[in-house]
Amino acid sequence: MDKRETAKNFHIKPCSMLKTCECCLKAKMARKPLPQKSDTVSTEILDLIHTDICGPMQTQTPGGNRYFMTMIDDCS
Repeated sequence: MDKRETAKNFHIKPCSMLKTCECCLKAKMARKPLPQKSDTVSTEILDLIHTDICGPMQTQTPGGNRYFMTMIDDCS
């Protein structure tokens, strides 16, 4: 099966932008894989904290929140 035949009645119109727009650049961005081992080692509590924010989540908490943050201490 040809790739062009995978979606029926679906047509993509050519983009009318003459230069590359920001959303096109972000869609094509790639990143290097995360390293398997860190070059630095934390020796004290709270010396290095890894954080991540996730959201917006589809379901809200009872307090109306839709995001959550994780914090991990590298030493412990």
